[in-house]
Amino acid sequence: MKKSLLFILAILMMPILTQAQDGEWTYEGIFPADSSIYGAIYDIAVDAEGKIWMQGHYATGLLKSDSTTKVIDIHVLNPDGTKASFSPIQKVTVNGVEQVFTASNGRGMRATHDGNILFAYGTELYLIDHTTGEGIAHVSPNLGTSIAGPAVDAAGNIYVSGVVGGAVKQYSADLDTTQANGEVVIDAVPSVGRTLEVSRDGNTIFAPRRDLGSMLVYNRTALTPFGAADTVLRGSIIESIAIDGHNDDVWVSTGSTPDPSAGYTPYTWYAYNADDWSQTDSVQWVIEAGNDSLVNATQPPKAIAFSNDYNTLYVGVWRSSGDQTYPVQKFTRNTPVSNEDFGNSTPSRFKLEQNYPNPFNPTTNINFTIQKTGNVTLKVYDITGREVATLVNNTRYVSGSHMVTFDASNLASGVYLYSLQADGVRLTNKMTLIK
Repeated sequence: MKKSLLFILAILMMPILTQAQDGEWTYEGIFPADSSIYGAIYDIAVDAEGKIWMQGHYATGLLKSDSTTKVIDIHVLNPDGTKASFSPIQKVTVNGVEQVFTASNGRGMRATHDGNILFAYGTELYLIDHTTGEGIAHVSPNLGTSIAGPAVDAAGNIYVSGVVGGAVKQYSADLDTTQANGEVVIDAVPSVGRTLEVSRDGNTIFAPRRDLGSMLVYNRTALTPFGAADTVLRGSIIESIAIDGHNDDVWVSTGSTPDPSAGYTPYTWYAYNADDWSQTDSVQWVIEAGNDSLVNATQPPKAIAFSNDYNTLYVGVWRSSGDQTYPVQKFTRNTPVSNEDFGNSTPSRFKLEQNYPNPFNPTTNINFTIQKTGNVTLKVYDITGREVATLVNNTRYVSGSHMVTFDASNLASGVYLYSLQADGVRLTNKMTLIK
């Protein structure tokens, strides 16, 4: 867990640190380059094929089947800036129920661990197929407020919170709402926040709080739930957040009107080391003559997303009124990184930890560590060797630590085996279910 002294030192040093620039990124211009997307972008996500998804907050588009109906357009662009065949997405159908995005209430997007797209629309959360633009699943978290931008860990677990505070809930990767899925992992986050992020191992939740002018950081371990929050980045109005998978730095925007006494520059995204909250990098919105009209306090830097190889960075602004601005700019990393470069400390071995709690009833958590990025399978067997559950089925995971929740509600009491397979390695442990 982060130490309070480190946070205090980081805060005191902020005016100095924010002047440092690593020169990591080169501005490539607006995206798409042909300026076909124009207006207010609330969030950005990059799917498994590298397509860039851009979502508005307001219903300013026109429904393709009825030009008198205004809708939110979700634009989907290929990396070269051309439109995907199903772009824009204006509605989805899940379980036979059609939802047309007519309300001005687009709240945020995030790519899942397998590259599909989560879209928060008012109080509802939709999972959208990245290959077709069609709906896959849908949940109503019942947070008592609109959903803030969702977060996803490397195991695929999905985290949602409300814009106006309240609980943080965790869902399984498929948005299943039965049994232990949709469980409350943090009882109450205070104040207003429009987005959320989680570490790859799922053990740290980053909750920017606009009205507090800071970010709350919640931590848990394999044996303890999320505890009280630490407060970091005081004086910032964070509207967007993302994690650089190359080094796990946390990137945040500071808002259009950050506290200058804290050393922040308007319309800038800063990268921080999450261990001591020292600044490591930054990019700043580029003002281009003739195609930009930033208006202070009405166009916060609202969106940020990395390409899948973390060598391209997309940032966007959200104009509260009007649509004079090209909403997305593109930056590329000066020294490209490869998949083998990811992570400051690659795990030295594969590890399958003892489940916790153990014995359990009816749910338990299984933590594992993989040495390098690759496909993972995690299955559960009874004592005779009969397979009773598949928790992860040949799914690609990045190197590092991960957690999967196992729900044994449909099984009888007894001893079970859980087995991890990754990169030719197989590990097995025992666990005990007591009802």
